[in-house]
Amino acid sequence: MTIDDEIKAKRLELQELKRQEEARLAELHALFLSKAQSLCPIQIGTKVEYQPGKFGQVDRIGYDVNFWSELDLNTEVHWTVTGRKINKTGEYGVKDFSPVGPASHKVNGTSFVEGGFGHALGLDEDDA
Repeated sequence: MTIDDEIKAKRLELQELKRQEEARLAELHALFLSKAQSLCPIQIGTKVEYQPGKFGQVDRIGYDVNFWSELDLNTEVHWTVTGRKINKTGEYGVKDFSPVGPASHKVNGTSFVEGGFGHALGLDEDDA
């Protein structure tokens, strides 16, 4: 076997490992979504206040995990909700509101307020 053959074999081996990694990450993300959906106290179709005075209707439940530590065994999986904005006339808008959830916002029933930097670091004593 020549050195070029060894290089080619190693590249093929690494390509296969990369495909396996991508498949396992997809499985992990499906598990994250399943966990978030089971934890989320808000049902699809619920009207929420995603910012003070701004409303929307939930049509998707998602998850939030710190990307840089999604493989860390101690990293929490949080739920998020998003959906269509409701304009001031009570009609559905064309745009969605950004995902909101307990990782980035203070949650009070179906109302959300941005938690700020201290909340993101878990330094907030009072949860709204």
